[in-house]
Amino acid sequence: MLLFDSIGPNPKVVRMSIAERGNSGIPTQTLDLLGGENRQPAYLAKNPTGGLPALELDDGSYLTEITAICEYDEIAPGGPSLIAATAKERGETRMWTRRIDLGIVEPLTAGFRYSEGLKMFSKRMHCIPQAADDLRAMAKEKLTWLDGQIASRQFVCGDRLTLADILLFAFLQFAGSMRQPLDPAIPVWPRGTSRWRGGQAQPRKARLERVETDRNAHAAAASKRCGRDSPDCSGNRRRPDSKTQRLVHHRCPPLVLDHRQEGLVRRMVIGRAE
Repeated sequence: MLLFDSIGPNPKVVRMSIAERGNSGIPTQTLDLLGGENRQPAYLAKNPTGGLPALELDDGSYLTEITAICEYDEIAPGGPSLIAATAKERGETRMWTRRIDLGIVEPLTAGFRYSEGLKMFSKRMHCIPQAADDLRAMAKEKLTWLDGQIASRQFVCGDRLTLADILLFAFLQFAGSMRQPLDPAIPVWPRGTSRWRGGQAQPRKARLERVETDRNAHAAAASKRCGRDSPDCSGNRRRPDSKTQRLVHHRCPPLVLDHRQEGLVRRMVIGRAE
């Protein structure tokens, strides 16, 4: 298997899911999303939508949607399921994942693409700048609704950590890093991930931090190749591709926020101190 990875919340959902299932050893190829590498013919031949991430399977086929990748059992054979063990629990997980995806993730992401991200995304898709504020308002309303639904639970699906929690966490963390305005009246952001540091989630959190540490080490090494001192170097240079030896564009990957910064992100999102 080979995971085509990049910056952004979608790849983060997959990385977190893989780590939660106990596997941090999947080979990864990082693409330059900001430079548009995922819109070039070589990648479009693998994933016609151009989206990231994508998972190349051993038979040469590809899975290209985050929910499909996260549900693929061979990512972590024998690892704990983030969907469920029973038919009822699977239905519940998929129901909440779908609600979060449609009600919060989609309008929040579109609102960003049509406003702060317009310069980049206007060349990649049809954008509706005049809809940005309304889309973000929709996300706020659904987030407030969701908070009321799960206020008494440890996680979105009760006492089970699921894909729904990871999806919600990754995209609200992204919203905080992009200064997306969410509702300051929401008392807890989000209920499930505010308890990520306790109970049964603690051992898994340690694995996630190790995965993020590995990515940060990779970023630091990349910055040294560019001759810069910082691991979040945005400098560019051209270097030989390992397979073709042709000079290709290279950009140092930025650091990814990890779970230790959750409190900071929460304050950025809703202005609430720990």
